[in-house]
Amino acid sequence: MTALTYLSLRCVLEYLEANRRLQIAARNRALSRIDKSVPFHISLLRFTDDEITVNNISYTEYAKEDQKIKRLMDGGDILLEDDDIPRKVIHITYSTGNLRFNGRDLPEGVKKGVATRQFACHVLEGRKTIKMTYLRIDNTFEKELRVPENLKLYVQKVRSYGTNMINLVNILDPQCLPLEPFETSVCFPSYYRENQIVANAKILILHGDGFASQIIDWHPTLLKVLNKHVETKDIRLRGAQIREIVQKFMNNPDFKPIGSSYSVQYLYDLSIERLLRKTKNRFNGAFVTLKEIPKCPPTSQVVCVPLNSDKDLIMYRYAGRQVNSRWIKLELRETGSCIPNVEDTTGFRIPWQYLL
Repeated sequence: MTALTYLSLRCVLEYLEANRRLQIAARNRALSRIDKSVPFHISLLRFTDDEITVNNISYTEYAKEDQKIKRLMDGGDILLEDDDIPRKVIHITYSTGNLRFNGRDLPEGVKKGVATRQFACHVLEGRKTIKMTYLRIDNTFEKELRVPENLKLYVQKVRSYGTNMINLVNILDPQCLPLEPFETSVCFPSYYRENQIVANAKILILHGDGFASQIIDWHPTLLKVLNKHVETKDIRLRGAQIREIVQKFMNNPDFKPIGSSYSVQYLYDLSIERLLRKTKNRFNGAFVTLKEIPKCPPTSQVVCVPLNSDKDLIMYRYAGRQVNSRWIKLELRETGSCIPNVEDTTGFRIPWQYLL
């Protein structure tokens, strides 16, 4: 079996799965140097308070009680009660799916968080190019993101629920901006104007974050974000709130350019037929048929509300990605992109059988 040439080795390393590549590079110092110079591809990099996930493998650190330490006693001391002092050590494990494998204890004196940073440096430090599909920052209590210095990530999608996004730009490669989608659960309208990463994202995904969606009013935020495409998750709007979004476009047709859209969820007990008809009647709209069927086709009637001579607002229900989800699409299109339906206005008719 012949050895790989230098160029062949670089090609093989670049397209190896990230965790497998880390294991192979750790076995040889010369191979490790080559590994750092080859672009590193990661599908998912996720940070939590005590865990780092690379693709499908999670590396977790936690404190546990190890062997007990005997109290220090001099010759004449008498022990009144046998209460040895437990020694806490930091233990690190790795897991994939539902399988958890035994890890190892770190040396005594190593503080919690140090191991996480050391592993992040082992994975990311010194690499010339790091490209990843999805970066998730899910820290809850830990306010520091432990990463190496001068880190630059080329990212396609980012999810971060923290409010301080100004420093995040320091680890993003400028060539990946503006981001394709950005997901967050911050409900302050000013947050989306002051943070350029968020404001310039092509797709903004607002996440209600479970219980918080029931006590936080996201409606004012939806009316002020300027991103071209806005989606919601676990945020369900009432019919009046959806019509207020339509009113926003009626008052300011230039609020967003043609091609912009809102994809919002509505309440379970809301009648979509009633919502569409109310919107049509209130804003002098019409039921129409789209000339060009979108990727997610309508599952209801389509309402067209004219905004000006060049722009129309299209509204319809479509099937979302989640099971049993209810989604409304509000989309800006050029005038003439739909055909008005011929409505039956003749009123009530007597069945012909009764005329015989």
